[in-house]
Amino acid sequence: SYIDALPPSPALPEPVVPNYHTYTIMSQWFHDRKIYLDALETQLKALLKSTDTVVAQRKSLAESCQDFSASLHQLASVELSPELSAPLDALSDIQMRIRDLNDRQAQQDVLTLGIVIDEYIRLIGSIKTAFQQRQKAYHNWHTAEAALQKLKNTHDKLLRAGRTQQDRLSQMQADVADAERRVHQARLLFEDMGRLMRSELDRFEREKVDDFKSGVETFLESAIEAQKELIELWETYLLQLDADDDESAPYFAAGVNASERNTDQESSQRDATDGGEAPAAGATSETSNTEEQHSELPPPAAEVESEA
Repeated sequence: SYIDALPPSPALPEPVVPNYHTYTIMSQWFHDRKIYLDALETQLKALLKSTDTVVAQRKSLAESCQDFSASLHQLASVELSPELSAPLDALSDIQMRIRDLNDRQAQQDVLTLGIVIDEYIRLIGSIKTAFQQRQKAYHNWHTAEAALQKLKNTHDKLLRAGRTQQDRLSQMQADVADAERRVHQARLLFEDMGRLMRSELDRFEREKVDDFKSGVETFLESAIEAQKELIELWETYLLQLDADDDESAPYFAAGVNASERNTDQESSQRDATDGGEAPAAGATSETSNTEEQHSELPPPAAEVESEA
């Protein structure tokens, strides 16, 4: 027959039979990952918004401290009493240092936590783009399979017709072979993308834990150091106030108890009293000496005549 007289067709590559069971498992894994990443992105965006709010509040507090410091400095400049103007001026300096502390803390919050959160939000966006590319590769794979199946059906029809020219059949066989190569390449691309994404997502999970742990630890250490510095500022200010109060009070040596202080005060009062009565005693002695001198004088002349 005519068909038997045709030369044998070139060997076609083995048809691609995808493993749908494995693909279903991988697709479920990627589906779960996508849901997880969507939830993680939402939480990270909320955390970034809260961090930005904290940074804005720290900057606002720094501006308020600066205004408060300026008001205290103006009040100290018009105060006549140095006992009040000096503490006010020192308090103004403390408020300026607190302003600097809040500014530095706001910058630390951005560097230690804000940048890490923003970076991972961007990474999740890149992962979503990779998911879209994988979905596109899957679509291209199945589109190539559909085209291959269509060419195979046409080739089978030509073989069954038996009245096709030799060149038409040879061209159809070449088209089928090319379509199978495209299907094979599309399948390999899709599978390679899946393996690469799985490994990268596993690495993403490991590095995410380490990066956030390091960022939170640095954030907490910075906050603790800032609070320690703030406490030290206020303690130093209180010590200065206590020192100024001690300078205005009477000085007693260290180790002198209350009874000794009372004894010293009573002795000082007694000395003051004795010093005030000394002139009166001197005046009394002078009066007695004058009376003795008058008694030693000779009697008047009338008394002498009467004796004669």
